[in-house]
Amino acid sequence: MARLTTDQGYNLLGSIEMKLGAIGLVAVTLIGVLLTAFAFVNHATPNVSIETAVSKTRYCNVPVQPVPGSIDYDAKSLTLRFVGKDATGEMPVVFRKGKPNNFEHATSVIVTGQFQDGAFEAREMLVKCPSKYQGQPEKTYK
Repeated sequence: MARLTTDQGYNLLGSIEMKLGAIGLVAVTLIGVLLTAFAFVNHATPNVSIETAVSKTRYCNVPVQPVPGSIDYDAKSLTLRFVGKDATGEMPVVFRKGKPNNFEHATSVIVTGQFQDGAFEAREMLVKCPSKYQGQPEKTYK
């Protein structure tokens, strides 16, 4: 088989193979980055208001404040039901994974799920409790 060379004796096929390899590596890397970005955008869970959550069919995060007196927990089925509120309204929330620690002391919770069958079916819940340092005056040292 004849070898393609330049006047100086350089192997042209070797340099073409290296170029094709580099182009292939860049193409594979670019495809990987695009697939990762596509997956992230399609699976990112946005924070929305109650008004928006009620009208959405996709999963979303909804920051709510539990309405006092609306909390109902069934220990047998590990189902927590309560009414959550924000500036746009109220909605019933159902969480079927037990009652999170310190839920009674929560100032707000972020529920992740979707609105269906007249209630927000929460798959995950993040409880936000008041800081034990909140409202205490700062100490100054001399």
